[in-house]
Amino acid sequence: MPFTVSSVTDHRSQAPSAGWNAPYEIALLVLSVVMFLAFLLWEKRYAKDPIMPLSVFQAPTFTALVFVVLLVRLATVGPLLAVDTLTQ
Repeated sequence: MPFTVSSVTDHRSQAPSAGWNAPYEIALLVLSVVMFLAFLLWEKRYAKDPIMPLSVFQAPTFTALVFVVLLVRLATVGPLLAVDTLTQ
């Protein structure tokens, strides 16, 4: 998981200067997705004590709650990130 976060952070900080379509930036995004999927696979199959059991997402109310919280976070933090990016 730390590799996923660090590659996303590196992508966000380097993309404005290198260009969003640069091969390096696209590779970082692909690496982030692959590492996140590897993390989910590891948590589901190999972890003895997972950080968060993926079975909790089988409850429809929990999944809906997570989705609503995600939308609220995007609505509050999204504009701040946009302003931060535009003022650089």
